[in-house]
Amino acid sequence: MDTTCIQTLGSDPTIQYAAAELTRCLKATGTSGDFQLGLFADFPGLAAQGAGGDALAVETTASGGILAGSNPRSVLFAVYTYLRELGFAWVRPGSDGEVVPKVDELPAISLRDQASYRHRGI
Repeated sequence: MDTTCIQTLGSDPTIQYAAAELTRCLKATGTSGDFQLGLFADFPGLAAQGAGGDALAVETTASGGILAGSNPRSVLFAVYTYLRELGFAWVRPGSDGEVVPKVDELPAISLRDQASYRHRGI
């Protein structure tokens, strides 16, 4: 197994947590890759969608890629979106509720998403 390299752009604790989650989950599948995590502003080629709110981008190949968001929380959402695309699922709290897929090779994924509403909650 090769090693996974996760580069975080910025020192925000939420982005650091996103990197730790990505590392942990990729290790569980036995796959590896080189990933960059950061805000849209860190990646000139990625433009944020719309004005305000949570937006994310996932641009990956079999060797890694970019997981970005409009804010640190969106970067974490980008990581979980990517992991769900790989087949991960969380059906209940705790490690016994985590579904870890069998992944032979990381897929190429290109997606953008934006929250339907600016505010979450009442």
